[in-house]
Amino acid sequence: MNNSSNSQEKCIVIRTKQETVARLGSLYEAVRWCWRINIDRAQKADYVLAVVNYGNREFKVEKIFKPTEWHCITAKECTGKKAPTCTCKTKPCGRICFTGERAGAEIEKRYLGKIITMSQNPVRYLY
Repeated sequence: MNNSSNSQEKCIVIRTKQETVARLGSLYEAVRWCWRINIDRAQKADYVLAVVNYGNREFKVEKIFKPTEWHCITAKECTGKKAPTCTCKTKPCGRICFTGERAGAEIEKRYLGKIITMSQNPVRYLY
């Protein structure tokens, strides 16, 4: 899947690890937390495509979420969820998270199961 998709949706692809999904209890919880991305750019996204790292550079879209809110987070909110490089204490740490819901059937039909190539960065903008 590439940026020249026929669709008009703006999507952010977020990759997480199987261990993170297991630790947090769901793919939604694993992809919504602690991303070091620009909040203004993130707020333009129509959907978040969730992919899981199974050990290669191609990832299958496993779930699609429609963000309803993006916000900056603090260490308290991030505890137990944050990336190992997060150095926040009590102030906002430069990471953001979203609140959202599952996308509808039409969007899922369009994206679910699609293969996306990712670099080392766990976040990719498709806009």
